Amino acid sequence: STDQTPATNDSGDASEIPLKVLKSSKKHSHAVSCCAFSPTGWLLVAGDVKGTATVWILKGEMGWGALVKLEGHEDEICRCRFNESNQPGQEWVLATASKDKTVRFWAAAPGIEGSWTCAAVVKTGHDQAVTDLAFLPPSSPGGPARMVTSSVDGTCRVFRQEGGLSFAEEAQLDAGVAGVACQSLSPLVLDGAAAAVWASYSDGTLRLWESGQGGWKVTTTAEVPSDKPGKAKTLLAKCPTDEGLLVAARASEVQLWERWEPDAATAATA
Repeated sequence: STDQTPATNDSGDASEIPLKVLKSSKKHSHAVSCCAFSPTGWLLVAGDVKGTATVWILKGEMGWGALVKLEGHEDEICRCRFNESNQPGQEWVLATASKDKTVRFWAAAPGIEGSWTCAAVVKTGHDQAVTDLAFLPPSSPGGPARMVTSSVDGTCRVFRQEGGLSFAEEAQLDAGVAGVACQSLSPLVLDGAAAAVWASYSDGTLRLWESGQGGWKVTTTAEVPSDKPGKAKTLLAKCPTDEGLLVAARASEVQLWERWEPDAATAATA
């Protein structure tokens, strides 16, 4: 929120969806721009417009306390993502993407509260701000991990992990539409080692990029309508229990998209 306050909520009765603020604290000196939960739900991170991320930890029965402030970005943090593999011995715990055109990986010493360090800085090569990042499965079983970033410059970039937290660019995904920013990403796991990623654009379109033997290409294009087409930002979120569902939020509408055949699409306005 722009009031500088990250808050956690209890949805209560699903039939009425009342919201109850469980914890609210002005620990940020600047407006909060993004937030994310860890896979276990024990950690919450909130990034702000000045490039600082604050990590919160669940203490006791729904008691949240600020754990550590992560500083280093030179501009607004646009996206925070925890490592979803949730395996011990991982090289990183959290990744942050920023308007400074970089992605930072953060590591935490196990069992030591507050012992966090920046493990790596990836210069993405984007001409403008990085708006989102996502992680894809390896291109072959047992192969290196892959990361994809999106940018205001209208492109997505796919990176291949090369030892430690060193990443090399594998591909640039350019929709070829001048003046249109790429705003949000949602990865999609296909059969085998194949991968795909949904990307939303400032003109209200969604594009499904899929990897194959011939490289990356757009296989599906759809449009998210809005009553404010010139100003609305489209945000994407995947359903954790069904890879066939995609949530797209634009202006005053939230839409639930179902997986479709290449020539047919359906959407239900929430």
